[in-house]
Amino acid sequence: MMAGIILASCSDNGDEPVSPVISPSTSDTTPTQLVIPDSQQADAEIFHESEKELFTTLTGGICLNFQMEGVTQVVLESVDGYAPVTNAEYKAFKAEYTYSDGLDLYPVCNITFADAVAYCDWLSQNDTKHTYRLPSEEDWILGAGHMPKDVKMNSDHVENGLTAVNAYKQTTGACGGIDFWGNCWEWTSTQTTTGEYIVKGGAWDTSRDSCRSEYSDDSRDGTKGYANVGFRIVRVDR
Repeated sequence: MMAGIILASCSDNGDEPVSPVISPSTSDTTPTQLVIPDSQQADAEIFHESEKELFTTLTGGICLNFQMEGVTQVVLESVDGYAPVTNAEYKAFKAEYTYSDGLDLYPVCNITFADAVAYCDWLSQNDTKHTYRLPSEEDWILGAGHMPKDVKMNSDHVENGLTAVNAYKQTTGACGGIDFWGNCWEWTSTQTTTGEYIVKGGAWDTSRDSCRSEYSDDSRDGTKGYANVGFRIVRVDR
């Protein structure tokens, strides 16, 4: 399995659940629906108001897909939920990459934008059915949805550094993904007017306000790696 990606959408079907509701599959061929309440989708409404759709799972809760203008099928995949790429997963791509013992499930950081793209390209080269890419800022916001006021996350120095991507798995984004807010910033493919890349989600050493899904005031030089910037991936059917 590979680390998670983070796309989401919602539906105006009249249902008003108080939280995302997942109906598990009974077989590999029976789809699961993830109903995303409007309260979780405040940010997503900024984009593609007319293209909102319900998520359906493809394989027993591992993969989710939705239809959106310009995108045929986008799927998210993960080991422990839909999370940033981990050290162990990145090492499978780059054997010379090293990290301290016990940090397998920590998000891979200190890699450049090009390093993250190279990881996606490697996955694409080894998969005849799918291609992989980094999310745009829009993708990221749709996947995360609105950050709950009572969110539990690794931000504002509540921890002394990074944690495993599943350390706060009780907090999920609109698509059911984990570790959206706090822990580490995440590269997106969206550039600023100065050519830097927007990063999303905040980090362990940033304020809670900077972790908000709609916060777009932080960007990084793509030629550099940062100790608190990691990434997620997007999988698209060929």
